[in-house]
Amino acid sequence: HQTTTYPATIQLSANYQQPIDRLLVCVKIYDVISAVQSIKHLLSPQATLVICCNGLGLEDTLIEQFGQFSIWRMLTNYGAYAKQRLTVKLA
Repeated sequence: HQTTTYPATIQLSANYQQPIDRLLVCVKIYDVISAVQSIKHLLSPQATLVICCNGLGLEDTLIEQFGQFSIWRMLTNYGAYAKQRLTVKLA
């Protein structure tokens, strides 16, 4: 079994110009850094980042790379997947 990963990016319309004051990031733990990095240039100096992802151990990296922003961290510990149409199974 081979796993392939792709960096996550956040895409906004080409004419989006306003600074982002609050950013909610809900991705897998391995995509958090690349997702925020892709729009860091749009964050206002007083931006608040709310990171919601699975897993632990990201806090030091968040502080190193985005410590100038206010960072809130939420941890998800339940997962689910669509087993079939209209059927969700807790993982």
